[in-house]
Amino acid sequence: MKENDIWKQDANEKWLADRVQQLDKELKKPGVPVWVQDVSGIMPGWGFEIHCKRWVEGLDAVLYSLRDGCCYRTPFGRYGDNTAASLNRMEELARAVQSYLDANAPTTILEKEIHATLGEPTNEKRQACQCFVEIVRKYVEEQAPSDSFNAVGEKWRKQAEANPLLKLVFTGEGLDRGLCDGGGYWAENRLLTVLRIIGGKQTDTQDLRGSCNYQLRHVFRDDRERMQITKGYLLGIAAYLNRDQIDDLRKDFPDLSGYSIKAYTCLSRSKLDEDNKRLIAEKLFVTTKFWYIRALIFAVKEELQAGDTLLPEITP
Repeated sequence: MKENDIWKQDANEKWLADRVQQLDKELKKPGVPVWVQDVSGIMPGWGFEIHCKRWVEGLDAVLYSLRDGCCYRTPFGRYGDNTAASLNRMEELARAVQSYLDANAPTTILEKEIHATLGEPTNEKRQACQCFVEIVRKYVEEQAPSDSFNAVGEKWRKQAEANPLLKLVFTGEGLDRGLCDGGGYWAENRLLTVLRIIGGKQTDTQDLRGSCNYQLRHVFRDDRERMQITKGYLLGIAAYLNRDQIDDLRKDFPDLSGYSIKAYTCLSRSKLDEDNKRLIAEKLFVTTKFWYIRALIFAVKEELQAGDTLLPEITP
């Protein structure tokens, strides 16, 4: 299969976005089954992005839709998809910080780690920690922006000028607005960064930024599986469109073959007619590749590994 380094090819973000528009026009023409048009509407795009918590599960829903000949609509991979595991982790962090505020002896591994991170208490630290607990717990309760959540954030923002640590907590979007970024796969890591800054263990505030682009900074370091699965799916979709064989995937990309064969098989088993299948498969390829490239653009380059920037191409 032909691969190109994305930094050297012309098929950049703009080209991919333009190609999506062309494919959308084709998929809206008479003769395209309604369920295929519905599947076209749940493809990756704004709101279904690679930094969302269940991005891979969202891609799976699209692949299974194509395989089974229907449209499986799910919240997976979309803004506002708060997983139970993520919310529970946030609650655990808030509880560990509260135990620090209460001067309780740590009893869990997490509490020991958080107490060590925060260090000796000071008035400034205590105030910043109280802010942390209130905002995180209110977010767990609301799970989305709300008047009551915003009120808690604004209450603490007003006190930030008098406390240098609180001022750091509200760097960029700030703790409150950063949590409300609808993607948020990296939210728990960012909360740990907040605590390291409060404890004086970290001075760089760049990783406090909560917007989608900043969440992608460390994705290749912190969640390589997400990126490997995404690339594997791209390889499988491209192999189908290029009329390659499964054995080619096993031979050329052995480390990603399980991922790529899954995508390949979902497409090959679809009973959709060939012309429409190729159109919808190409849209899935292009929209997924768009987000993989976006992750590359914003990632810390020193954290990339060999092959991360090599992506498959499809031939006409």
